[in-house]
Amino acid sequence: MKSRITKSLYRIVVIWTGIITFSLLSCERLDLKRLVKISITSTSDITINSVMVEAEFIDFGDNPIEEYGFCISENQGPSLTDYYSTVGKSPEVYTFNAAITNLSYGREYYVNAFAKTYDSVYYSNEISFTTLDINLPKVTTAQSSFVTSNSAICGGTILDTGNSENIVCGVCWGTAIYPTTRDSKTVDIPDQDQFTSNITGLSPGTKYYLRAYVTNEIGTAYGSEISFTTQDN
Repeated sequence: MKSRITKSLYRIVVIWTGIITFSLLSCERLDLKRLVKISITSTSDITINSVMVEAEFIDFGDNPIEEYGFCISENQGPSLTDYYSTVGKSPEVYTFNAAITNLSYGREYYVNAFAKTYDSVYYSNEISFTTLDINLPKVTTAQSSFVTSNSAICGGTILDTGNSENIVCGVCWGTAIYPTTRDSKTVDIPDQDQFTSNITGLSPGTKYYLRAYVTNEIGTAYGSEISFTTQDN
């Protein structure tokens, strides 16, 4: 009787030992599979249409990374179904960055980083930023000089482009007050913030009104008005 009880206890111990060993091995195998972990860290150099974004890998994971980069959207939760920018494949360093361009001005965007393996796509946390808005520029009008019977020199100083990189500047003039770019005008190339305008085709002995102007995507701004009179022949 004692022998039978001993054998039964032995069998129970063996069975439970096997179950516990199998469970431990299974857990160990699951723990060995490392997943990709990625974090977006910062945005910088924000302009009206671009941003610099930086992220880092916390863990490359076990499966090879086939593609990684950034997703961006005007809605929360950007993914590969939105606009995305690929930085590379098979990363060798933990940190990476990219300049994202062709954005719209004055808009809020959400951006995150992604990493793609053969069987999964991993996303980082997301952060938001707002591109710079475009405002009307500001300009002052320079005094006229070297006035002849049919020409004069003038110009202006650009005080503010309104955050725009695409501006047109010059002076406009006419025989009536408050001339605009619909009247006679020059289109000049600024040197730093200043530009010089060579005005020709004027009539002798005539009083002209003149203003400097700067145009960007929003509209046209004018400097103060000046006047001068050409010399008689």
